[in-house]
Amino acid sequence: MVGLCMALLAAGVQAAEEQDAQQGVLPFSDQPDTHERKQEPLFPLLGDKARERGRELPPAFGVMVLTNWMDSDWKFTKATVGISDNPGVELDAAQNATMDLQVKTNGVKADLWVLPFLDVMAGFGNVDVDAQLGLRDIPLDINTRGDAIVPMNFSGNYYSFGGVVAGAYQRLYAACDFSWLKTHLDGDASLSSDGFWTFTAAPKIGYNAGLSQVYVGARYISKNENFRGTVALPNGNDMSFDVNVETKSWAGNFGIRTVMRQHWELLMESSIGQRYQITGGVGYRW
Repeated sequence: MVGLCMALLAAGVQAAEEQDAQQGVLPFSDQPDTHERKQEPLFPLLGDKARERGRELPPAFGVMVLTNWMDSDWKFTKATVGISDNPGVELDAAQNATMDLQVKTNGVKADLWVLPFLDVMAGFGNVDVDAQLGLRDIPLDINTRGDAIVPMNFSGNYYSFGGVVAGAYQRLYAACDFSWLKTHLDGDASLSSDGFWTFTAAPKIGYNAGLSQVYVGARYISKNENFRGTVALPNGNDMSFDVNVETKSWAGNFGIRTVMRQHWELLMESSIGQRYQITGGVGYRW
């Protein structure tokens, strides 16, 4: 009998150990617990503190495919033209020169939320530019003046880096994204071999509905460029030009960003006012 009792006791202990190995029981409760606890991700740092306060954070790593279109009028700060071997003639740039510029970009961006309030990002892609330079009352010949339209096309690549600083109060939040972008272009005019640097910053305020945000704000762009080249005129002469242009610094913008099923990310943003701009993106986070 003793042997039978010892065997039953041993079997009970073994069964209990197997049950504990598979599924434990919370102390003072009949609710099951598991030995395989979910490990908190490394990034964002201090993310556990934010979750303890009820903040819902998206996955820290992300990759997004982006497309952007911008149409803007540019202000001339300097314009010089010349005919054949004649020296350049200074123009009243504000009165005698106009430029319409359309820029299309397609690229990839990767980002990482290092802290719950700080995101860092880097990207690269290609650029296509359609420009139309309008020159009025310029020397078309030795003794002839008139107007000329100079269409130009450029293509090249860009790379960028920047970040986002954000903060929230209940469902409201404020953020500012900023980036530096360098562009290398080749086309119908001579451009700087070093490329162009562009700085942008976009402060915004919005409503945070979990993993979706709607926002309004403004976008600042610090951009000026120099175009140099030669174009054939209808009368057979070659006209050289050297112009400096800049665009308006600020334009209003609004957009929406959402993370679906914890991983897929969608972005749609538009700028209005001094510049017209549409940005769309599809990404994946993990």
